[in-house]
Amino acid sequence: MLAEDCELIAPGHSVRGATRVAEVFRAAAAWAERAFDECRHESVVARFDGEQAELEITSYLMRVPGRWHRFRRTRRLTVQRDGRIARITDVADDATRAEFRVFVDTCGAPPAPLAFGAGG
Repeated sequence: MLAEDCELIAPGHSVRGATRVAEVFRAAAAWAERAFDECRHESVVARFDGEQAELEITSYLMRVPGRWHRFRRTRRLTVQRDGRIARITDVADDATRAEFRVFVDTCGAPPAPLAFGAGG
């Protein structure tokens, strides 16, 4: 579903190209699976008008002995006429990203990659 020249823009970094964007998302998912004992994600389409979509992304992360964190952010998509995604913009406010970084540091998980949406 990614356009060949799709661009991912997230706090602290950006990448271009469908292959590179997919690699970034795969790396973020792999990090979460390795770093936490329980990892669940949900997404809800908050808005879609044919050219723009806004997704609300929530990750629920737990690390033994039972510390949970809920990390919420928004993902904005720009969709081409052919239905392919041309741009993905991850948005999370500074306070939300800071709380997530504190959780990761406090529970002893390895640092999150920028691609997880917490960079910056």
